[in-house]
Amino acid sequence: IRSAELDLSQLVCRPEAPLYFRKGGMAAKLSPVSFEGVLAVRESNELLMQICNGIGPGKGLGCGLLSLARA
Repeated sequence: IRSAELDLSQLVCRPEAPLYFRKGGMAAKLSPVSFEGVLAVRESNELLMQICNGIGPGKGLGCGLLSLARA
């Protein structure tokens, strides 16, 4: 999501345990991160598209999940 379409405040970023896996015979590693904060959305259609498609390159491995609640 482009930064011009949202505002983040009270952001907390926590690294999670790395994920090691093999893909196509090659060893690979993902370094997931958890973000917590307050998000103000200006373009709801863009956010909806991101929610439907997932976020980030690790979504096939359970990363890129997004939980939202009204504030």
